[in-house]
Amino acid sequence: MKKWPRMWRLVARNKGGVGVALLFSMWLAAYLAADRTWLTGLLFFIPTPVCAVLVGAWSLVVFRRSRWLGILGLVACALPVFSMFFVENHWGQRAGDAPTAKPLKLVHWNIWYEHLGRESIHACLRAEHADVYVLSEVPSWTDVGALGRSFGSGYRGLRLGDMAIIARGEVRSVGETNAGNAKACLVDWQADGCSLKLLAVDIPSNPFEWRVPMLRKICAFAADRQADIIVGDFNTPRRSVALRSLPEGYVHAYDAVGAGWSYTWPEGLPCLAIDQCILGPRVFPVSYRLRSPWLSDHRMQVLEFALSVAGEEKMAQE
Repeated sequence: MKKWPRMWRLVARNKGGVGVALLFSMWLAAYLAADRTWLTGLLFFIPTPVCAVLVGAWSLVVFRRSRWLGILGLVACALPVFSMFFVENHWGQRAGDAPTAKPLKLVHWNIWYEHLGRESIHACLRAEHADVYVLSEVPSWTDVGALGRSFGSGYRGLRLGDMAIIARGEVRSVGETNAGNAKACLVDWQADGCSLKLLAVDIPSNPFEWRVPMLRKICAFAADRQADIIVGDFNTPRRSVALRSLPEGYVHAYDAVGAGWSYTWPEGLPCLAIDQCILGPRVFPVSYRLRSPWLSDHRMQVLEFALSVAGEEKMAQE
């Protein structure tokens, strides 16, 4: 029993140990409560991989001086490791039914105001040969119309504040909603006889702004307007309470057909899944993946999808 007081005295003398214990405590509070309150919402941005690495590294270092303290640290480290590999990410590919026609391709990318090279970013986008692009953090000096035309014949560009839509076919804005500083723009996109409603979302990166009220208003707007795809830079981890309780029939593309490391920010060492792609009941995903072009601070979302049979029948009735 004498080992325990000695162990805690060792922690108290070790400033690194106090810091690690505080970090783990804050992460655990946010993990259990998620972002149900403003305070836990702020702590919710502590990345699980960072917590796992720091707690694990400190445990191995201190293990030489106190075996019990090292073991305790490794036990604590097991919690964020488990969350990282079995809660926030999954590794089995989930496949849906094969589409009856060639699937459509959507790309979403936060291009970080083109800080890492305008021409390289535009070339990277064109190389995807997508049917529709949703871009976040588009600089004010970019001529979105000219950019759309540069993608090829039949492409159009539409600016939505700091966002932009570039699509093959016809695209027009049909509504928007604001929730605090968050913005969601509904776009009607028509190509190859298909008519889809895209809701492009832009939520501020300020961690001191509580996201839950914003997200609930955006989700309610999406359900009311029957948006088919909700996509954008949410600046909110996928485990948010507002993103776990989506409107009926809506699902995250990653949960439906994605697999692997799902974190989208920061590029190079992604540890937060803050870019989202959510699908409505009229759409089913064929594939979903994340790319790392190394030309922004965000990874790129790439979705292949098609209308479900029920969705085609519903569209015909409309």
